[in-house]
Amino acid sequence: VVAHQNAHQFQLTIHDDGRGFTPDGQAAGYGLRNMRDRARLLSGQLHIQSQPDEGTTIILSLPMEDSS
Repeated sequence: VVAHQNAHQFQLTIHDDGRGFTPDGQAAGYGLRNMRDRARLLSGQLHIQSQPDEGTTIILSLPMEDSS
């Protein structure tokens, strides 16, 4: 798990070296869809990179609010 922040964006990256999956495949649940929807509600983006037997990386990017 790695977190980065600058003046414009907060980014959280989560990586594992587990089983992986095909991101475009048919999912049995709503977990990934809910994660994407919640990111959009915060004006952010969720990127999922995964391959079977090669692990998964999930990157959440959220804009930082201008405090001025």
